[in-house]
Amino acid sequence: AKLLKPITQIINPADIPDGYIAINSVEDLQNINNNLSGKYILMCDLDLSGINWEPIGPDVNHYFRGIFDGNGHVVRNISCNVNEMAGFFGYINCNGTVKNFGLENVNINGNISGGISSQAWSATFENCYVKGNTVNAQWPAGGIIGAFEGAVVINDCYTDVNIESSHIENTGYIFGAMDSSSGSINSSNTYYVNNGSNINNAGHSIFTEITRENLQTMLAETGGNEYITDYKNSTEWLTNMLNLGAIIIQKPDGKGDYYDVSVATDTSLQEVADESGLRKAEAKYEADMRRIDMKDRKYDYDLAALDNERNAIKNEMETLKTVAKDNVDRTFKLFG
Repeated sequence: AKLLKPITQIINPADIPDGYIAINSVEDLQNINNNLSGKYILMCDLDLSGINWEPIGPDVNHYFRGIFDGNGHVVRNISCNVNEMAGFFGYINCNGTVKNFGLENVNINGNISGGISSQAWSATFENCYVKGNTVNAQWPAGGIIGAFEGAVVINDCYTDVNIESSHIENTGYIFGAMDSSSGSINSSNTYYVNNGSNINNAGHSIFTEITRENLQTMLAETGGNEYITDYKNSTEWLTNMLNLGAIIIQKPDGKGDYYDVSVATDTSLQEVADESGLRKAEAKYEADMRRIDMKDRKYDYDLAALDNERNAIKNEMETLKTVAKDNVDRTFKLFG
């Protein structure tokens, strides 16, 4: 199964797809409510500690209908306590899409609660996960989505979260309730960890129940690691940050000042740089040298042209001096 790696990925800001709006801060996340039909891409992990989260697309009249690409990043420590629709998103409609996204350490409490979205009417969730703590509701509660109508797609997702509700018939590890008259779900490669929550949702038969150990194995096989949450201690993260220039390294110069050093050029630092980083640095160096050579050739050409122009002016001045002298000589002869 293709499962999202819950580990920070670093990408170059220049790689933002055309038409997408970059999300770099909690404020950027909150501003999605100002344009609920936009296309967004998350550029870094975000921490919502200390914030009572107001869902994106808070109700049926103000619903999210765009694309949210988590870009392999994680939003941590989300606490959402609202009276009605509780979740990272409130209501998703019109084929709104959430993909490549993880939520960790969630505490969500509302009337209808879902980890990623409280409710939906036609929506797609791909390559997403929710893990840690509790999704709680008075009525429907689900790990990915609380309740939905219309057509919903949930592919390549997993949950490892406690689900609590006073109505266990509308409580599920993936979704809580589906409207029997209009709701339909299409799903593949979607899993949940059975952690003993009081669940009685027949819809679970279309998903796969696994243990936490099985989930770890599956993630390891796809290159992920469910429990790498302290990404700042990850050597992969540090190497990527250094290669992108997002971290500046300085060394003392012996005179009380510091100067910047590069992973690509300082031999004492190259042990933390991977080969691809060095190749990029070498390619950049060669490209810079070619640009310098082209500028040098242009300067040489310009200097040669200036030299020719100076010689032409010099020759013209000599000619004018000769003509002037001849004119003076003729004048003296005429009046001598």
